[in-house]
Amino acid sequence: MVVKPTDERRPWESFIHMRWVRAVLWTKTNGICWYCGEMTNPFQNFAVDHIIPVSTRPDLEDSWDNIVPCCKPCNSRKYTHTLEEFRERAALHAQSDGYTFEFERRGWCP
Repeated sequence: MVVKPTDERRPWESFIHMRWVRAVLWTKTNGICWYCGEMTNPFQNFAVDHIIPVSTRPDLEDSWDNIVPCCKPCNSRKYTHTLEEFRERAALHAQSDGYTFEFERRGWCP
């Protein structure tokens, strides 16, 4: 599938919600969640997340270096936390309910 990027953006549409951005990111990563390693469905549970929250650094909102693919559950869990805060919370939850994120199992360091 060839994706032709355009600079046309509806006034209410943010960079990460533009179809071509989402398509390129999903294709580039084969739809794997950057946080837990689960396969996502581009039409159901796929989300794009800012590694550094836009609330912290609004200037990075449209930066390719600041967006990653993720599943909706991980996107909801991360919310507006930094990556470090998210990892700390994930470690606490893993201890309490036995759940382990894929990056911890595989030794990934996102």
